[in-house]
Amino acid sequence: MGKRALQATRALRWLALVALAAPATAIAQARVVDLTRGAIAPTAGFAANDCHPISRLAPAHVSLRDRAVLVRTASGQRRHSWAVGDEFMWIATTRSVVVIGIGTSASHETRYAFAIDVASGERRWRRELRTRAAANLRGAILVETEDALVILDAATGVERSRTSSTSNLVRVCREQNHYLIKTTSHLHVVDAASLSFRWSRPSSSGTGPRVVGPWVVDAWVDRQRDRFGVVVYDQQGRVSRTIDVGKTGGWYDIERVVLAPIDNNRIGVNATFGVEF
Repeated sequence: MGKRALQATRALRWLALVALAAPATAIAQARVVDLTRGAIAPTAGFAANDCHPISRLAPAHVSLRDRAVLVRTASGQRRHSWAVGDEFMWIATTRSVVVIGIGTSASHETRYAFAIDVASGERRWRRELRTRAAANLRGAILVETEDALVILDAATGVERSRTSSTSNLVRVCREQNHYLIKTTSHLHVVDAASLSFRWSRPSSSGTGPRVVGPWVVDAWVDRQRDRFGVVVYDQQGRVSRTIDVGKTGGWYDIERVVLAPIDNNRIGVNATFGVEF
């Protein structure tokens, strides 16, 4: 290899190292989408009030310590323990009970769950339950099993409803009269009053879905065409409109689309696609 060729090779190597050392600029887009007409307008930005999961901390007088749930009451402390070898897997909390999932780290799922009354410290129920994750609802809990999403009454442990699912739970949000449940492959809509699953549709993004006027709106990402947009469902889960919002920029490992309702006809879409080294 000649001197000039060697210098050129070293220069290319240096440029490659510089490129790898600095993160690529992310493609960030902010759009306002009219869900009735399908019109898209750029915007300088807006409050990205993402759909947030329902979270409730256990009361201060309830704690987990030494393989046990400890509840301080007016008459003393109540202790509910699990066997050596078993492990705490998840906790879900409502106003009246704390539900604990117990299993083993080897199986990555629970063997059983039990509920403790946060006022009296007494155990409300225990049932065999093979689950991988759980989330809070109001007065109920949602659990992920190997082949289903199941809603249990938190006070009794009785099953309220279920739907088939083999993918992992991503988030649960309360939007008006609905619980919007996102897994790695589907959007599930639950009636908040009856706690029954109304409908399920495939989903290609981890975005928090939103309720806008009469519609349920979800984001989609087409990784073959390098495009993204929103899909608009009516109350029965029928597709009202699919809107292409823009391009993703191709290869990336950061993907974030936030939907923010503006009024009963429009939604803001904040999208970021980029590469992180």
